[in-house]
Amino acid sequence: MKEKKIDNFTIFIFDEVYDPADDSLLLADNLAVNPGDLVIEVGSGCGIISILAAAKGGKRVVAIDVSPPAARNTLYNVRVNGMEGVIDVLVADLLNAIKPEEMFDVVLFNPPYLPVEEDGILEASWSGGKTGREVIERFIENVRNYIKFDGRCQIVLSSLMKPQTVIRKLKKIGFKAELVAEKRFFFEKICVVTFHRSASSCPPDQGGDRLHPLTPL
Repeated sequence: MKEKKIDNFTIFIFDEVYDPADDSLLLADNLAVNPGDLVIEVGSGCGIISILAAAKGGKRVVAIDVSPPAARNTLYNVRVNGMEGVIDVLVADLLNAIKPEEMFDVVLFNPPYLPVEEDGILEASWSGGKTGREVIERFIENVRNYIKFDGRCQIVLSSLMKPQTVIRKLKKIGFKAELVAEKRFFFEKICVVTFHRSASSCPPDQGGDRLHPLTPL
């Protein structure tokens, strides 16, 4: 088990859990969470993103991971950092355990995006299948059902997964994309994109005019 300090929080990383790297930290530095928001994180790993979302004022944060070791790790760090009253931890595949009537202001996801097919509990945290998009495309299928009309979804994307394909699919179901941060490496570019519900999918009285302009990725 490793120990790290991230934004004044003490974080422990279990052996079978993804160690927060540049993608996690890029999302951590650009969280679009406001005081009072209801937040859900898919793929919580060690729990640092959910903890930071709570620290930014999230009224309630739900942390989900399909990996039991990761969910236990999240719960461990939630307790270490005194966040038990704010963060709930679930073992589940994507959003399948959430009731359809539960709506959130913010959905967060740093998905497995490497175009590899690797087996194993730890490997599942980065293995996105042959295209790198297998997990994110399943997520896209029903994410709109859990986001309020004036809400947003923040996702980490990589140039290795052809991110424009993901952006096009989310635009088709009523989102606009805002590129909020990116980081380049010699082999890839990672970025954080905030997807906002578009005006065409919102009744006039439910915040459709509060969207950020589309910024090309």
